Amino acid sequence: MRNSYTANVPFEIGVKLKEAGYWNPRCTYESNYNDPCYFIPGKRFYDEGVVAPWEEIVPAPTYAQIFDWFASERGIVITLEPFFTMALVGNTAYTWKVTYVDHENASIENVTEEDMWKSGAFGGSFCLTANAAIEFATTLGDKRLKFTEVNIEDL
Repeated sequence: MRNSYTANVPFEIGVKLKEAGYWNPRCTYESNYNDPCYFIPGKRFYDEGVVAPWEEIVPAPTYAQIFDWFASERGIVITLEPFFTMALVGNTAYTWKVTYVDHENASIENVTEEDMWKSGAFGGSFCLTANAAIEFATTLGDKRLKFTEVNIEDL
């Protein structure tokens, strides 16, 4: 797997994203080469040209698409920080930070990989670090400011 924002997430991350509400409507059996998808093994697909049902397809977006989705659709910003290491080829490893607005307390919340791993080492290759950040972000839900519609006459 390429170590970049344009690489597709692995199947396991696609499953977690789908469970968290991510979906690309162009991710169909028919459009697999335009919008990559994973197909759950052992499932039967419909005839050519017919969209396979939701349960049979797992999205395979790029890391960039997922980071954009979290920012725009969940109010969560995922940041990867590079650092030098002799342990990896290319000498670059990454740590992650997840940031969102806590609207109840009017503050910015930052959760880092270091915060989550109190014992042992942290940081790793691009894909491993990005996967860990995405997995954590899927547990946070929607952090966008929510508005409630009210009738002006009721005020």
